Parts: sequence; structure tokens; C-alpha cells
Amino acid sequence: MVQRFNITAIDGDFGDADAVRLYRIDLDKETLTLTQTVPKTDGADFAADFDTALSAVTVPDDHPVFFLIQTDTRNEFILLNYVPDASPVSLKMQAALAQPTVKHLLARFSVVDALHITTREELSYAGYEAHVRSKSANAMSADELRLQELDRAVAAEMPRALPGMAAPDRKFTGSVASLVPMEEDVRPAIDALAAGDARHVILSTNNELVSHVATVATDDTTKLAELVPGSTPSYTITRYLVASVPKYEFVYCCPDGSRVKDRMVTSMMKRALVHYLKNEVHLDVVHAHEISDLDDFADLEADWVHAAEAEPAATEGETADAQLAAAGSSHAANTFKKPRRPGRPGATRVLPHPE
Repeated sequence: MVQRFNITAIDGDFGDADAVRLYRIDLDKETLTLTQTVPKTDGADFAADFDTALSAVTVPDDHPVFFLIQTDTRNEFILLNYVPDASPVSLKMQAALAQPTVKHLLARFSVVDALHITTREELSYAGYEAHVRSKSANAMSADELRLQELDRAVAAEMPRALPGMAAPDRKFTGSVASLVPMEEDVRPAIDALAAGDARHVILSTNNELVSHVATVATDDTTKLAELVPGSTPSYTITRYLVASVPKYEFVYCCPDGSRVKDRMVTSMMKRALVHYLKNEVHLDVVHAHEISDLDDFADLEADWVHAAEAEPAATEGETADAQLAAAGSSHAANTFKKPRRPGRPGATRVLPHPE
């Protein structure tokens, strides 16, 4: 239960506030008392008078106190809640709980800012300036800002769909591809895949950049479960032919034991990366899958082998995607899909992803 103070007034005479630079208000148990008043210095502005006013009052070292300092704007004040580190814990709690009450009782004044201060160094105009700078500065790093921009761009352009329903046919209109940061060896690996010189390309993230993990040659029959990292999220791009037409599959693998930050970064980038592959590299990415178990690669690889070997004859006007569907693929195009392993109950989870 939140403790509330039964305080209805601040004892003391505030006098003519226009002539005052600083008020000191003490908290004693459940009583607030105005104990000191410092007038404005003639000809001095707020910055010059800030430290002068504080030097004119007694500043305790072992218990909290409130200072109300007037700026150069009439009836505009800053509330300083000074709680020295040496204060007993019980008094620190009282001061924290009392601050809303103090602001409420000072309703006659316009309190434009409130600071919680614990050291004498902060109790100065330089300390107040540092507080103002910290409020205006962005607390996020450059990398965090870039990821935030990426997340907003993807969210703005992402098609919406109800669970279990494929997303509507909608393309990106923004420049999300330019927001996918990559290491230098990523694009050459993707180009090698597009040229038919590789069977799989495995990517991950490193310091919030898409990084190259491995390129699997066309004649390498090693199972993906043996190549994909088992403890960190990754992206796998696979190439195979359907009726001599190259098709690509995108798999986002996010193992359950992955670090939370890695999961967030890779999840945030996956749709923009698919968009990049389809619209910048011009790969025909027909399916995008999301899995958390390396064993699921076996099911996917079986589907790809079946689709490649079937190579159905196209009827007049039939597209390559229709041929793929006729080959027996059970996955709907243009969705992030977590495959259902044999014997696993429940419906397949479908998530939208961009064109």
C-alpha cells in the first residue's frame, strides 16, 4: 500500500514571492516548514544568483531538505529535493514520498522542473545545467537509434494480418533496405548464391550488423542442422531449381536459449532482410520460415528436395509459383511460417512479412 502524508499546508510565511530567489522547506516527520528565505540579488540574473542564494542558506549533510528557487520568469520555480547520501534510509523514503505533496502544496507557484539531488556538487548551477543537458540529450546510442529507425520503418510498411491468415499483397514503399547494416562479405556471399555457385548462405548478426557465417557449396550434402549455429539466432537462404527456375527459401532460426538482445536484433531485421533480398538482390524468395528447433530443418529440406525433384510441367499461362504449389509444397508464399513437424499437434503459426 502506498504511504500518504497527512499534510495540508506548509508552515511559514512565503511573503512577496516576486522578491524572493530561494525558499528552504524542511520535512520533520509529517510536518513541512518554511525555514529560510533568500531575496534576489539586485542586478543578478538566475544563473549568477543560483549559487549565491544556495550559499546563503544552511545545507544539511545528514537529512533531506527541499529548495524552491525562482528563475528570472515571474512565479516560475525549480524544486530541488536534496537528499544527502548520509541520510538515514527512513528519511530518504519520507522525502521521496513527500515530494508529490510538496508540489501539490506549492500550487500557487509554477514549478516547471523538479530535481532529485544527492551530492553537494549537484546542488549548484553547474549541476542544474548538467540536468538540463541530460534531459535534452538522447540516451540511446547511434546503433540503438538506427535499430529504432529500422523498427519504425518496418512497422510502418508491414502488412497487417490476423493470426492464421496470410498478409495482404503489399510492397514496401520506404527505403528499409538501406537500413539493413551489413558486413562487407555478406553481399558477395549472396551474389554467389544468386549465381548458382552455392547451395546455402548462413547469416547472423554481429554488433547489430548482418554478418556472414558460412557459404555451403552446391555439392555439399551436409544437413543444415549441422551447419546452423545452435545457440544464436541466424538466417539461412537456400537456393534450388523448380522446372529449371531458381527459387529461394529464407529461414529465420531463433533457438530458445539465445540471448534476449540477439533475439530482439535479429527479429527486428528479418523482414527488412527479406525485403532486401527480393527487391535489391532480386531473388525470388517464395517462402520465409521461422523456427526455433534445428531439427525443423529436416522437414524443410525434405520439402525443398520434393519441390525440386517433382519439376511439374507447366500448363499454358501457369506461373513458376503455381508449379511450385503443384509440386506439393504445403507452405503459403509471402508469410513467415513455423513448420509443423510430423506428429506435432496444433495449427501452423503464420506471421506477415513484406514483399
